[in-house]
Order: sequence, then C-alpha cells, then structure tokens
Amino acid sequence: MVDPTARSALPAILLVAEGGDAGGIGRYCVDLAGAMGGRAGLLCLCPVPCGGVETCWLAAQCANRGIQLETLEMPAKAWRTGLTGLVRVWQRTGRPLLHVNGRRGNAVALVARLLNPGMRYVTTVHGVLGLHDRRNAVYRLVDLVAGHGASAVIAVSVDTQRRLLRARSPRARTHVVMNALAEPDMARFREIADRRWAADRFDGPLRIGFLGRLSPEKGTRELLDAATALRASGAQMTVAIGGDGPDRDWMTNEAKALIEQGLLRFHGEVRDSARFLGDLDVLVIPSRNEGLPYVLLEAMAAGCAVVAFQVGGIQEVVTNPSLGILVRPGDVQALCAALRRLHDDRTLVGALGRAGSNHVADHYALSMRLPLLSSVYGIDVVPPRTRVDASPGDRPG
Repeated sequence: MVDPTARSALPAILLVAEGGDAGGIGRYCVDLAGAMGGRAGLLCLCPVPCGGVETCWLAAQCANRGIQLETLEMPAKAWRTGLTGLVRVWQRTGRPLLHVNGRRGNAVALVARLLNPGMRYVTTVHGVLGLHDRRNAVYRLVDLVAGHGASAVIAVSVDTQRRLLRARSPRARTHVVMNALAEPDMARFREIADRRWAADRFDGPLRIGFLGRLSPEKGTRELLDAATALRASGAQMTVAIGGDGPDRDWMTNEAKALIEQGLLRFHGEVRDSARFLGDLDVLVIPSRNEGLPYVLLEAMAAGCAVVAFQVGGIQEVVTNPSLGILVRPGDVQALCAALRRLHDDRTLVGALGRAGSNHVADHYALSMRLPLLSSVYGIDVVPPRTRVDASPGDRPG
C-alpha cells in the first residue's frame, strides 16, 4: 500500500507503449499519463522509424495533453539497442517504476530487469490473445515469464484475471483494474449523447457500425453475414466499418458487392472515434474473445445501443439487459435477431443508449481508478485534485 508520508512531486511512473498507433495499449498509456497530472512520463518503443508529431498518433496526443514523451526506435533486429536505450531512459529520468504493455514491452522489461535487478515494473494484460494465442508459444512464454518477474500484473477485466490465474500468474500480484475513460473524453462522448437525444432521431435506416482491429477473431465477417441476412428480410439499414488489420484486403475486395449495394461503408483506420460513433445508432462487437475494449465504453458513453457477443470483460460492463444486448459467441442467427429487434423498436435503441451512457459516466471514469493504481504500484500517483475513492467494481485481487 502507499505510504501517505512518502509522496513525491517527481513523476513516479515511466509508461512504456508499443508503437505509435491508436490501439488499446497506446490509448491506455496516454490516458493514464494525462490523468496522473505530470506524475507519469511516456516512452514509446517504435518498431519503425518515427515520423514525428504530424504522422504519429501517440506523439500528437502527448503534444496536445502536455505529456512528456521519450521515443526509442527499436527495430525487430535491434533488441540490444532497445534494451540499452530503455535502461538509460529509466536511469536518466529517475523514475522508480516502469509500466509495460504488450509483447515488446514485456520482453524489454524482463531482460532489462535481469541486467538491472533494482528495476521494478508492472505489466498490463489488455486482452487474452497475447497470452493464449496457441500459434506462437514464444509470445506466450514471454508474457508468462514477464508476469512472474513483475511487481504486479494488471488485468483489465475479471475474465482476463481468471485466465491469467489459470496460466499460473502469481495470484497475490495479479489485480483487476478495469479500463476507463479519461475525463476529457468522457465529456466529449457525453456531448455527442446529448446531441443524439436532442435530435430525437428514431426513424430512417438503422445505422449499424463496427470499430476495431480487422482480424478474424473480431468477427467482422459474422457481422456482415448478419447484416446481409437482415437486409434480405427487408430491413432498412446501413453498416459502417472502421479499422485496419489483416482482414483489410478481404474487406475491400470480398465485400465490394456490399459496398456497391449501399449496405456497407468502409472507413479504414479511424482516429476520431467520437465522430465515427456519433453517426451510429448501434455499435456491434462480434468478437470471439476480448479483454475490455475501449470502444465498448466509448460507444455506451456516446449513447449508442450496443449489441455484442457475450465474452470477456464485455459481460462485466453490460451486466443486465437494460444496458445492451448480448448474444452467444459466434451465433450469427442470434446476432441477426438482436439487430432486427432494434430495427423494429427504435424506442429500445434510445433507452439502451441512455442507460449505457449513464452507467459509463457513473462507473468508468479514469479518475476513479487512480487510488487503486496507487495501491498496485506501491507509489502515490494521484494528483491532489483527483483524489477520490476507488470504484466499487475494482478491487485488488
């Protein structure tokens, strides 16, 4: 636990992000550094040369929020350079603790600690793919060994913690700290929700969307199968898909007919999720596994109705039918039926959106997580202006 008499004005944490994109890890690090009010710095491990603020999402976010950013280019074949650079940054900044995320961050922290036994680090597991992807035993091994060497392991959902414990993560050092939205983002999404309700839009085609990584486990193909069946039944609807990933070529080629028919709009990579979500009535998350996706919290905060497969941390947020519709993973027929229900009952779309927005505002503000993070870190990271009690849904364990 934190000793209240041992507080320091110096930044306490060096957050390590993997790459400069707008994925969950980068988002987590930027939001956390911003919420800590200067008590955290950010180090970006870049697998490719960085193009600067103009082209790097992470650099632009840090510049806008006044976050101190260190950039360390670390190509795949230059691990020694990356390790040396990380240790030098850690020593020069004088921060007592690293917070690492992802495979690259875990590997670097693990080796760096072997070379520097005094180095302490915490690692976060954002989802289950890295730990349980059977296609790459090396990645699994790195994650597991890094967890055993860490001062603490943070799981972003109870389901992720359960999977970690089954994989023999240290029970006493594996804690749940659920993802949450930074206050500026929360306010922006709430404005979108308020505009949505003021417009009182319940007619016209149902606007359905997906936002996330385009890869098979995310379920975009299942969504398009459900949407195609729904359109064939006479439903009036549009589907917007935003994201990038290995399924991008399939999306642009195999789904070309759906685009030409006016059913599908493909946006590619989306950096402004608020604007994207503001144009939707329903967000669909048809993932076969998840940690706790930020887009779920964002969509609910923005007043979208949510339809999702009942997996991972999703079911820990959508805890009852008034907050969203959950269906059995992989069940395209059930997914189609849920969307049909919303198509035929627009009042329900609005009711789910209102309840979800209020639920996220009440329980998923990032400031609520900081006291718990202080406890997990063993270092005070809570700025005086944000000292609040930990959220009831988050407890060390």
